[in-house]
Order: sequence, then C-alpha cells, then structure tokens
Amino acid sequence: MNLWDVKGVPHKGWKCEGVIDVGDGTSSSDEIEYEQCEMCGNEKIRYVHIMKHANYFRELRVGCVCAEKMSGDYENPRKIENALKNKLLRKKNYLRKPWKYNPAKGTYSKKYKGMYITLVRGRYDSWGIYCDKYRLWQVRGQKIKELKAAEALAFELYELCHRRQETMVA
Repeated sequence: MNLWDVKGVPHKGWKCEGVIDVGDGTSSSDEIEYEQCEMCGNEKIRYVHIMKHANYFRELRVGCVCAEKMSGDYENPRKIENALKNKLLRKKNYLRKPWKYNPAKGTYSKKYKGMYITLVRGRYDSWGIYCDKYRLWQVRGQKIKELKAAEALAFELYELCHRRQETMVA
C-alpha cells in the first residue's frame, strides 16, 4: 500500500525515533526477514526507520528514502543507516578473529584493533568480559550464562570502549 496517496497521512514534519537493522543477528542474507516500507510499499527494507508524527495516530516503519522525505532531513537518515552498516562490517571482522584459549587461567582472549578482550569463567557458572578498563559480569541484572552470549556482548563492550577512546583523543 502506498500511503503517499492516502488523504490524511501527513507528508512532512515526521520525527525519526530510531533505526533498526532487521538483519542483526543473522549469519547470511538468506535468513533476513525484510520488512516492507509502510509509506511507499517497497518490499525489501533491511534498515527500518521508525517515524512518528504529532498528527498521526501511529508510528510508521519506513525505508531511508521515505524517512528523508517525511522528516525533510536529507542527511541524517542516510548517516544513521551507514553507521549501522559500518558496525555490521566491524562485527563481521571481529567475529573472524579466533579466540585464544589459555588453559592455565581458563580464559579466552583476543586482540582486536590494538585492544585486548578477555572472557573469564566465573565461580558461579557465569562469564565475565574484560575490555580495556571495563568489566562486565551482568546485563540488565542477569548473569552471562553462555559463552556465545559472552562473545557477542564482548563486541558491544569493545564498541563502547573504542568510542570512548575516540572521544578522549578528539
């Protein structure tokens, strides 16, 4: 359905509430369940922009081109989408580098872009993540129980550490 032609649907003045990568967490493009743009009907949207308007009863999930037109901002929707794409590429590169197991300490570690990341087995059947000066043992009050979850969270912690270092240098 094309909402651009529907009377009562505002065309301008929308605000972007966020952008979602519907392919996040999938290993190949075959597994991605793409969404359809609710404004123009484009059927293969991977990066979904959540748009809200004060004079419309619900949010719309749209693609980048429609988000630009609806918000009147022809720079930021593309920048946000490109930042998500770049993060995905960084994550793929990060995952390619294998973990090294240290049997003496029972830890897994890797050096990625000059930063050491270590996964530590806790006493109570949980995992901890060390990255730079940061330590992570829980997420939203929950212990990290699985090694795979710790590996995925280690990338997010690396991203946080890396961004903080960039802001300190700048």
